[in-house]
Amino acid sequence: LTITGGLLERTPGVALTIGAQGGTMCDCIVSNNTISGFGAGDAAAVTLKGAKALVDRCVITENTIRSDDGSGGVYVGAGALRNSLVFNNHGIWVSAAGGVKVSNAGKVVNCTIYGNDNDARPTADKPYYSQGVCVFLPSAGACLVNSIVWGNANDGSTYARAPGWPDYHYYVSPQNPVPAANVISNDCFGTVVTGMCTFVADPLFVDAAAKDFHLTKESPCINKGDLLDYTADDVDLDKKPRITDPMRAGGALLDIGVYGLNFALMHFGSDIERVESSVQMTDTGVDAMESITLFYRDGRMAVLTHSIYARSDRKGIIHGDIK
Repeated sequence: LTITGGLLERTPGVALTIGAQGGTMCDCIVSNNTISGFGAGDAAAVTLKGAKALVDRCVITENTIRSDDGSGGVYVGAGALRNSLVFNNHGIWVSAAGGVKVSNAGKVVNCTIYGNDNDARPTADKPYYSQGVCVFLPSAGACLVNSIVWGNANDGSTYARAPGWPDYHYYVSPQNPVPAANVISNDCFGTVVTGMCTFVADPLFVDAAAKDFHLTKESPCINKGDLLDYTADDVDLDKKPRITDPMRAGGALLDIGVYGLNFALMHFGSDIERVESSVQMTDTGVDAMESITLFYRDGRMAVLTHSIYARSDRKGIIHGDIK
């Protein structure tokens, strides 16, 4: 389904608004929609305002907002934007974001946000604006996780609301770190976001100019995301569930189990007498979780567990003396 060419004035969500009753938009293209008029707010393309609202595997591009507040692409006030591509959206006079605005309990997970722009500039009464993403913190549950924010007009700068300062917005910068370290996490940014679990690097798209946002095999973003409980069965924009696809290196052992095995080999070596294991398989034929025990000839033993469905503390613990 493609939603295109919409035009509204002073009304949020020109393409779609998902409210308190919830709803899902999946595998859609939302493009070339426009919303205008001061006070229109929210988003030119899609507005999410319900806890059960979900936009999944969608492409949102070339939408425009001409207003004093909101976002050119998506406003996520509640619910979630997941596994989606938001690129080349535009803000005119907008005091929030050209691409995505996140507030309240909104969540943005596993998304690529690229090439968005906003012609607004900070003023005395509104010292905040963003080209890529605007996250208002510390909203109740708002987050930006496992996402790429790159190539926006000012390299994807992100702005946040300071705790206890409801009327002032500021840069996430070394001068003003945000103390909510897991609100913006495992993301690739174009600029440093101090105080957050992020990194700065060129994501190495195949060809962004040609709108091919697949990652090359050299991309620093590969294997950098956090495996969340509700994303284990997610599929990407190509509708491929990599984590459970045997043709795409799926399965717990190959995806994350190698780290546990490497930890054991680093400390105990490879003089293994026998191996015992138990495994639970997925319907696609890859391992979902397993327990592996390595028995060494000198009497030492290593017990390893891996799962694609549960989040562990990712610690390796050695009991006893290391010779």
